[in-house]
Amino acid sequence: MRTVTTSIRVIDGREPLVSVRTDREVPLQHIKAIVHELHQLQVHAPVTIGETIVENPTSTECRIIATRTVEASVDS
Repeated sequence: MRTVTTSIRVIDGREPLVSVRTDREVPLQHIKAIVHELHQLQVHAPVTIGETIVENPTSTECRIIATRTVEASVDS
């Protein structure tokens, strides 16, 4: 069992990426599939710390949550 951490692209944000993690440990055999799914995602700014980005990725009983805040770009 491991906690998964990675980054997801942010559209119209002050930062290009937001860091995310699972809210609990997941079985090792699901990690590659979860990371693959997350790398396909893009989220729109603003994103707030603790916000749920994905519920039950790859049918695991966890949530993917933002670990930092990314504000919307002034230009958007």
